[in-house]
Amino acid sequence: MLKQSLKFLKSLLLKTQLKPNDICLKFTVLLYHNLKFKERK
Repeated sequence: MLKQSLKFLKSLLLKTQLKPNDICLKFTVLLYHNLKFKERK
């Protein structure tokens, strides 16, 4: 499961690197992952 989400995160980061002005997306993804991580605990 973790590997899958990491792959997903990497692909998203690669996509956002094509559009450097879209930094918001990176933060959104990070926040999303933080929330998921907190839910699991």
